[in-house]
Amino acid sequence: MKLLDFIPYLLAPQKLAEYYRQIGIREHSVAPTIYMRKALNASSDIAVFELEETDDDIHFTKNGVDYIQLTAVDQAIEFIADEFAAKRNAVPHEEIASRLMEYAIYDA
Repeated sequence: MKLLDFIPYLLAPQKLAEYYRQIGIREHSVAPTIYMRKALNASSDIAVFELEETDDDIHFTKNGVDYIQLTAVDQAIEFIADEFAAKRNAVPHEEIASRLMEYAIYDA
């Protein structure tokens, strides 16, 4: 899944909860975090891992695959809510994904 494909989950708590169940993240997990496979760019696949699994490491390897931390899911949700509060439903998901990447790389 690409970050762009994950934006609908960040916008809908019920959808995110279902995604967590599908990938085995516990309901009350501490700080599920978005990682990008190999590089921080829009074409990279993402994965969400629990803090307990990654120890909040910036670089994390699982099953021989290198991941780089983008941001915690809660931070992403908060950023989207703050950044697009007035026009959230009118903003294309591509713009949300782009701004989220910029935020995570330069501001977080």
